[in-house]
Amino acid sequence: MDRLDKSIDGLHRASIWGLQAGVAAYVLTAVTGFLRITSICPCLAFLLFFIIGSAIAAFIATLEIKPEGKAVLVTGCDSGFGYHLALRLEKLGFVIFAACLDKNGDGAKMLKKEGGDKMIPVQMNVTSDEQIASTLDEVTEELAKRGINGLWGLVNNAGLSTFGHIEWISVDDSRKVMEVNTWGVVKATKAFLPLIRRASGRVVNVTSALGRFSSLGRSSYGMTKHAIEAFSDVLRFEIRRFGVHVSIVEPGNFIAATSLYSMDAVKSHSSRMWNAMSDELKNAYGEDYYNQVFQNMVNYTTKGPTDLEPALLCLTQPLMQTFPAPRYQPMELDWKIRCLVQTHLPEWIYERIYIN
Repeated sequence: MDRLDKSIDGLHRASIWGLQAGVAAYVLTAVTGFLRITSICPCLAFLLFFIIGSAIAAFIATLEIKPEGKAVLVTGCDSGFGYHLALRLEKLGFVIFAACLDKNGDGAKMLKKEGGDKMIPVQMNVTSDEQIASTLDEVTEELAKRGINGLWGLVNNAGLSTFGHIEWISVDDSRKVMEVNTWGVVKATKAFLPLIRRASGRVVNVTSALGRFSSLGRSSYGMTKHAIEAFSDVLRFEIRRFGVHVSIVEPGNFIAATSLYSMDAVKSHSSRMWNAMSDELKNAYGEDYYNQVFQNMVNYTTKGPTDLEPALLCLTQPLMQTFPAPRYQPMELDWKIRCLVQTHLPEWIYERIYIN
């Protein structure tokens, strides 16, 4: 890996530490100056310690573990983030259990073809208790064969998405998304935690920028990601005593890069949703407004970044870094600003800027 993280997210994380050091230095020099103990300019102290703090944080982020003799389970490896991450981690030296919806599908076959002897596709639908239990047995047996003590990493990447206003989406559709995105993460984590505790390893949960801020028409997806944000934070508090680190990765819009939501899929979902709506709902919202929401979703799926590297870097770092961060945000600058606006400014400002 290119150890010095020059990405927007890496610079942001380093600058946060620098800001804390700078503020502490400013306050200390301001107080000591007021008491006439020192005559150092607080602004100069802030600048100096901001630079020093940022540099130290950037250096600490370059410290890495050795992947040899360590194993990682990644869910959702049929395509997208999971597929590319599995290949990346295997090339770094990890033994990879690539959990796929279909062990005999094209994605699993390509992983086996492109990977080496450390790439092990496994059948695991995260909504199936039976498949999770079967995979746990398979992983435990394979680790014993290879003489590996425990599971170093679990990357909960498998996900499902949908869109549409709350009144438009059926409860069944929302439940399906929740089963994969939320309960799938909970069940997989609980199943593999004993192996992870044994290795003092890592849990990496993939949420979304939509787990940090809310967006019109994305209630079903957003609430699942908000739930995993809370689950991950509490899990981190509870299992740090075992030396286990829990990190959250909050990607921005990488749909264009992964092709996970095609134009045909958006059209199909939109048509099915409209046809299922009552006449009262259709009259209340109107077809023009409905089509506008549909077009906004089309734009969303086609206008994001096409380079997966920022996301793959942030998915790799929690497994490789000696001191992983609680959160990673592989997203464009405007999305990162949106997170800050949602988190730190009054709600009316966020709604005025982003909700039309």
